[in-house]
Amino acid sequence: MSTSEPPFDMRDIVYDIGSYQNFLHTTISWDQLQTLISGLTLKSLLPAVAILYVCGVASVVFYRLYLHPISRFPGPRIAAATGWYQAYYDIVKQGKMTQRIAKLHEIYGPIVRISPNRLHFSDPEEYSKIYSVNTKFIKDPALYTSFNVNHSSFGFTDPQAARGRRAVLNPLFSRRAAIDLQWLVVEKFDKLSEKLVEYGGPSKTVDLLSAFRSVTLDIITAFSFATSFNSLDDKDFGSQILVAMEDASGTSRFAKHFPLLNTILVNSPPIFGSALSPAMGALFEVKRTLKAQIDKLIENPEELKGSPHPIIYSRLLDPNVRGADAAPPTRKSLQDEAQVMIFAGSDTVALTLVTGLFHVMDNPAVHQKLMAELTQAWPDLGTAPGYEDLEKLPYLVLHPSNTQYCLNVIHANETKFPKHQDFIPERWQQADSKHLENFLVAFSKGSRQCLGINLAYTELYIGFASIFRRFEFKLDNTREDLDWQDSFISRFTGKNLQGIVTLRTS
Repeated sequence: MSTSEPPFDMRDIVYDIGSYQNFLHTTISWDQLQTLISGLTLKSLLPAVAILYVCGVASVVFYRLYLHPISRFPGPRIAAATGWYQAYYDIVKQGKMTQRIAKLHEIYGPIVRISPNRLHFSDPEEYSKIYSVNTKFIKDPALYTSFNVNHSSFGFTDPQAARGRRAVLNPLFSRRAAIDLQWLVVEKFDKLSEKLVEYGGPSKTVDLLSAFRSVTLDIITAFSFATSFNSLDDKDFGSQILVAMEDASGTSRFAKHFPLLNTILVNSPPIFGSALSPAMGALFEVKRTLKAQIDKLIENPEELKGSPHPIIYSRLLDPNVRGADAAPPTRKSLQDEAQVMIFAGSDTVALTLVTGLFHVMDNPAVHQKLMAELTQAWPDLGTAPGYEDLEKLPYLVLHPSNTQYCLNVIHANETKFPKHQDFIPERWQQADSKHLENFLVAFSKGSRQCLGINLAYTELYIGFASIFRRFEFKLDNTREDLDWQDSFISRFTGKNLQGIVTLRTS
């Protein structure tokens, strides 16, 4: 009997294919499907789900570490693999990511990968390229949406949209406008002087950080809305609005990492936010006040003519300014813009005043030199010099620049700013100081430069001159009290700057 294999028969192949097609077209009854599903348990599914999850995470990490477009740049491997590295320093370490970035630049060089999709640059030359007037780089959506002011000049991530809004508002914050309204700044600092005397005393310590936050908040609200919040009237500078603003500023560190939860909180009833922080009730009241003002002006724009000076709504609601064909800003956009003015226009200047006051008082030689200049320019306490005179005082004008100094990684560049942690006003009087100003980025640069830079300098010159010429200070603080955390703007981690304030008589 032959043991050879039977001859190849095409009919076998056809039969097998037919059988497979019949299998594919076999229908499963509903009862059979229910039986199949009922046999699946959570316990039986968990291993498969776990394996799929681990494989998914592993593939994402592999891609980020080896295949991602920025995988060739140096930095901690864990930062390249996951955004939780940045979240750890933002949330657990409470706003210490900026300081961590400075350390990373010391380790890895001028370009560091700080998260899966982010590079950080410490080279001032590169900064100028990124923050140029015609930049095509957009703002980081994760960061800027966390402030919940997406429809404002600050919140627009698209440079083109921001440019259009800034074009409308720029004349309101021009140098000429700031000079014309310097009387408003002088008026508020005069009131601050009165309140420092009222709330202080020979042996009573005054909270100077809250004092400066109060005066700058009153200035920006009067400037922007022609309606001051009158925070200076709150006993011992204890405005609940300021407390609420400080509470709110810290939430951005959390919100940028958990956007969904942020959206839920923002759209929750005010009573819920007030329960989380009693001071937040004051902030909700501010929002209600702004909304009422906006509703009133939209309903009757003619009321803008009664304003003692142009305000932000004078520009935003004027069809001749924005163009007849352009749609007017929505209520949400107007509210966002108003909220930006309050936050951006108050704490930034106040923190600069506080830092400047501490360092001047901590350096007797600097204080003596500044007082000699101010006394000569302002001999009679009853007759204060104007802003244009103050900005010509060679030593006074050094202090705002030097005070804003350590809040940016660019300012920590030892090549451009040797001994960057030291308060050295004279660094701006050197032969190359004019060139050095190109790397002073406290107000940012290019198309993203701070809209209120002219108003800020007006406040700083008038403010520094006013407090040093009128008062003597005995501070109760150390350098450690000025350690800070990043909540987009700086927050001191030590006790507020405070001390005994004595009025000068001559």
